[in-house]
Amino acid sequence: MRTYDYPVISSVDGTTDPSSAIIDCSSMYECSLESVATGTIAGTMNIQVSNDKINFVDLTSSSLSVSSAGSLMTGVLSLAHQWLKVVFAHSGGSGNVSGILKMNGH
Repeated sequence: MRTYDYPVISSVDGTTDPSSAIIDCSSMYECSLESVATGTIAGTMNIQVSNDKINFVDLTSSSLSVSSAGSLMTGVLSLAHQWLKVVFAHSGGSGNVSGILKMNGH
């Protein structure tokens, strides 16, 4: 088993609705996501998955509701997809957000 740590969103202005690059996760079988926020930023960070690299949908149970400064983390999530990306949808306030993705695979 290999463990991969990806700083997918690196302390950027959360009011810009940042998203990560698309990551090939075909040899991964599980992941978790951590969000770190500063200021009064509010919004939702999600893992989105795709099998065609065009149409992305939210991975079930990957939603983190950010409502203030601090850290949040998902539980362990199963992966059976070809591609993923992490997105943040701003809903209020201001501040920076980061997303750290950990994946286990072959």
